Formats: sequence, structure tokens, C-alpha cells
Amino acid sequence: MFILAQIAFWLAAGLMCLQTAYPLILALITVFVKKRQAPSEPSGNSDASQVLQVTLIVPVYKNDIHRLPEKLVNSSRLNVAPEKMEILVSGDGDFPELPKIIGNASSCFPVRFHQTGAWVGKNIALNQAVEKAAGQIIVVSDVDAALDPDVISIITQAFRNPDVGGFSGTVLVNGSKSSAAGIGSVQKKYWLFERWIKKAEMDLLGSVTSCSGQLFAVRKTLYPYLPPDVCDDIFILLSVVNQGFFFWGLPEARTFISQPSKTVSGEVERRSRIVAGGLNAIWKNRQIFFKKHSFRYGIGLFFHKVVRRLTPFLLMTIAITSLILAFSSPCWTGLFFCQISFYAVSVLSFYGVLKIRKLSFLSYFIAFNIGTSVGVFHFLTRKAKSKW
Repeated sequence: MFILAQIAFWLAAGLMCLQTAYPLILALITVFVKKRQAPSEPSGNSDASQVLQVTLIVPVYKNDIHRLPEKLVNSSRLNVAPEKMEILVSGDGDFPELPKIIGNASSCFPVRFHQTGAWVGKNIALNQAVEKAAGQIIVVSDVDAALDPDVISIITQAFRNPDVGGFSGTVLVNGSKSSAAGIGSVQKKYWLFERWIKKAEMDLLGSVTSCSGQLFAVRKTLYPYLPPDVCDDIFILLSVVNQGFFFWGLPEARTFISQPSKTVSGEVERRSRIVAGGLNAIWKNRQIFFKKHSFRYGIGLFFHKVVRRLTPFLLMTIAITSLILAFSSPCWTGLFFCQISFYAVSVLSFYGVLKIRKLSFLSYFIAFNIGTSVGVFHFLTRKAKSKW
């Protein structure tokens, strides 16, 4: 029994180390392996002399309609020629106030809106909006995201390269004194960590393995029909890579958001929805792991987006095997009690019994793992939410 427990322990610990050190591993590999980044200059048959038409789609639903006026003000300040961009508000449902909000918006860009009439979910609303979009490039940005003024010009410049099929922006979390004592500061550091990963992936893989609904873009000709049970951003990303195009992520294209979740319970709900939808998106694009042009990319995707989803189960395996091995030597006993002590403090922090500012990350740790576990369960039982 002890031998089997040791094998299981070291296997789980090894996978944990690999996914934790994923960015560092990418960086080290780039020293020895030729980079796969797409060329920065368009080839001779590119339409580099033309400025691509852009449709900025802003998805909204009932809980976020109050944010739309501020979003339209922010979008009106983008540094792009008025005749080269339109704004299309995609309403998931029936909003009587939407025409008035659009009519009151002061923008140098054409502003249109589309409503589904009934609550059908973000993905179906996006599918319908893209059909009505006039632009060659579809830019999607959530209603709570404030775009940097130069975002569109950076995106259109990248798409002048015919090998680039999609684009992911950089998300920065606005700091605040109110969030510093809670999970806001942890979420901010998490997004910075993701930014580091994207930079390493661009150097080695040529495409990123993660994308955010706060800001992403895709060629309209490559836009896939979104199933209702997937995360729109990751599904579009994988579909583009599957078709043999690059999906870039550049740090200059910035968008700013407030903390994604205000409470730890909100983070559990958000994480479970993202994990279930993300795993569904990977499953529906699983051929990406076997194609020659995307095999290396598939390895990165596996460690970043699949093994990470196994974190709660790997931690449970490490804890259970440590308990079994605790009876074999004092070293294993000490390791087991260190884990129990860490989890006890984390749970007390999660439920607000232990309120220590420097340990606020422990609440996020518990929320992350509970949400991930629920998301994996929903994926396996086909219970992923198809609506916001």
C-alpha cells in the first residue's frame, strides 16, 4: 500500500509542479527551441495598404444594462477613423430602455443595437450579432471593460498580417482600497500572472492558450458558430488555431476592469461557470491535440488549461496519500500535518473567521478550488450553464 501511495503522491505532486511552473518552463524551452511567433510584417499578398473595417460588439444582459452608457462613452474615445468602425450593442433579451440609451449616446461612430427578444444566453446573442456586423474584424468587449484609446489601432495593425486570425487583449484589474483587504488584490495578481504566461506562449507557441471576454477580436470569416454551453472566448480562440491561424496576445492592447468578483462566493460561481464552459470548448476542439501544425500548441494548452483544472483533485490526492504515508515515517507525518494546518487556516479565512489582510489570498485559494471542482463536475455531467 505504501508503495502505491508513494507513486500516486509523486505523480500528483509532479503534475502540480509542472502546471505551477508552466511559464518558467516555456521561458526555458525558448532558449533551445526555435520560436513559433508569426512574422511581424505582412507578406506580399497581404492587403496591408488597406485599413480593415471593425465592428465593436458590446454584449449586455439584464443585470448589466445600467453599465452601457459608460461603456458607450469609453468606446466613443477610441483612436480610430469614424468611418472605419461601428459599435453594435448585442442585447440578450428585450430591453425597452435600450433604444433610448443608444439615442442619447454621443459618439462619432455609428451605433446600432440588436436584441434577441428573449433571454437566450450570451453565445446565441453573439452569433446573431455577428451576422449583422458590417466589419471585417469582430472585436468583442464586455460592457464592464474600459478600453485603452489605442486598442483598435493596435488590433487592426496586427490583423494586417494574413496569418493572424484572432487577438486577445491584456486585462488589467483596477486597484482600490476597498479591494486591497479582500480578494481584489489577489485577482489583480492573478491577471498579471496570466499576462506573463501569454508573453511566454507568444514566444514559443506563436498563439496564446487563454483569452478573455473583456477584449478579444477575430476575423469575421473565421468566426465559428458558438454552441450555448461553451465559453465564447476560449472556443473562438481554439477554433482559430484549429484552422491554422495564429491567435495573438499583445500587452499593448489593454482593457481595464474592476475586480471580477466582489465576494468569495461570487468567485466560486464565476470560476465554476468558466471552468465548465472552458472544458467544453476544449473538448469540442480536441482535434487540436493531434494536428501536426498545432501539436506543440496542444501541449501548452494541456498544461495550462487541462492540468490546471485538475488542481483540486491533485491536492486531494496529495493529502490522502500523505495521510497513508504518515504512518510510515516522521517526515511523512510532518508533511501531512503541514497540509492540514494550511487547509485549516485557509478554510477559516474563507469563512471570515480568521481576518488577516496578508492571508487574504487563502480565501481566493479555497474559492478557486471549490469553483474549479464544481466546474469539472458540471462538465462531466453535462450541466454547464448555457446562459449568463
